[in-house]
Amino acid sequence: MEDRIERLFTSIDNLFDEGCVDVVREVRSNEALRKQCNRLFPPKKDKSSTTLALEAYGLRFDTYVPNRKELENCLFIGEDYKVEVDIYRYNELLVCCNIDQSDLDDLLRPIKTELRLEALSNFVRETSPDMISYSSLREYPHLRVLVEQDLGGIEKFRERFNLDKRMVFYANTSKTRSLINNGFYFEELLENHLFGKVNAQVTYKDSRPDFVVEGNWFDAKLSKGTALFHKVNTIPKYLEHTDHLTIIYAYDDGADTSEVESLYNVDFVHVSEYYDLMSAEAVAEFEDLIERVGVLKGRSI
Repeated sequence: MEDRIERLFTSIDNLFDEGCVDVVREVRSNEALRKQCNRLFPPKKDKSSTTLALEAYGLRFDTYVPNRKELENCLFIGEDYKVEVDIYRYNELLVCCNIDQSDLDDLLRPIKTELRLEALSNFVRETSPDMISYSSLREYPHLRVLVEQDLGGIEKFRERFNLDKRMVFYANTSKTRSLINNGFYFEELLENHLFGKVNAQVTYKDSRPDFVVEGNWFDAKLSKGTALFHKVNTIPKYLEHTDHLTIIYAYDDGADTSEVESLYNVDFVHVSEYYDLMSAEAVAEFEDLIERVGVLKGRSI
């Protein structure tokens, strides 16, 4: 019995893997699957066999509004700094939450906007300042639209992104942009108090690590989980050019990095591990930053 149920669930898994938009309808209209449901899950007065089978699989038939994390998992920054949709997770949410596609798109829209800004910031960080121009943006029309429509044109974009001192994101009271600002402030503190300017923003082929010290690559992340967020490809990309990568982070958001550390030659190290190399004043600056980020994220340190 359990083996037959598992085979039914595997068939439903395959529907998701194949990108089926309406898994519930497919199960109900597929004669072979419907027969399996009837045999394994006898109908009750108020529920059909397919409903019982799909509920046992884990789907919901009451409307459920996905939380922020579930929505974030539907999106990622792909090639050429494009914000893309993870079709599997997207379709899974449609079914599991029992909501319309238009409703899910509405929920994803503000997160897409935030991620587009993050993609633009990645472009600036990974491109030499003297290479950033309107011509270079023509290679990324989606970024050019963002610059023109959201930032007011290339000149204002260059003003707001202080490229000589690396990007200083434009003033805004939104939580997301405040976090971006703090992320670059974290890099500035690391440059001033630990790594030095000469080791900062070293361009190597298609990569621009935050710091390279005697051949060792360091990438600064404001939060521990940032390197894992939205399928960011920093780790595999950098490891094409270096044997080992250290992610140095300020705020411990509780992210589980064990799988990534087991798959890649990468270490996640909290900035406090370097406090012995800094002055008391420098340590205080880092601690103030960490406390500020904790407040922005709505969590105590």
